[in-house]
Amino acid sequence: MSCFDCLKKCKMTSQIKSSKHCNEQAEITESGIVFGCNKSMENASQSEKNFLTCMFYDLEMYNKCVTCPLECPKNENPKMAEFVKKRKKVDKILGSINNFGLTTGKTINIAKIHKENNSISEDALNALSLSNNLLAKGMSGKGYDVVHYKYLMKSFIKKLKK
Repeated sequence: MSCFDCLKKCKMTSQIKSSKHCNEQAEITESGIVFGCNKSMENASQSEKNFLTCMFYDLEMYNKCVTCPLECPKNENPKMAEFVKKRKKVDKILGSINNFGLTTGKTINIAKIHKENNSISEDALNALSLSNNLLAKGMSGKGYDVVHYKYLMKSFIKKLKK
């Protein structure tokens, strides 16, 4: 394996070239060329990676930031701010549920799927909140109506699967 200076012929975006991740070195391996900036970015946040690798921003097509679905420091999509708020709410509830050491199976799985697909609906948040409240009641010794809960959860799951 040999290293070489990749700055002259670099194919990365200008954001990467001017970032702390650029070390101007690349390595030739059996599988191809491994750029030092790619190794350095392994520990970066997804938001930072999205920005550094954005070809639209590199080509100065800033109007694309208004409709971009990716999380990024330069994202100007009004729907993205709402989505980030919902994602934080889901993370908070999931963290709370995990603190109990219990899971509510389908509800959490469906909420996670919606979170990963950038499609957190109000129904997903409501189902997750309901599960969290139920677990909190159960863990604190308060009673709850299991039949009513089961009915509500089936309704939420049907809505979420659509």
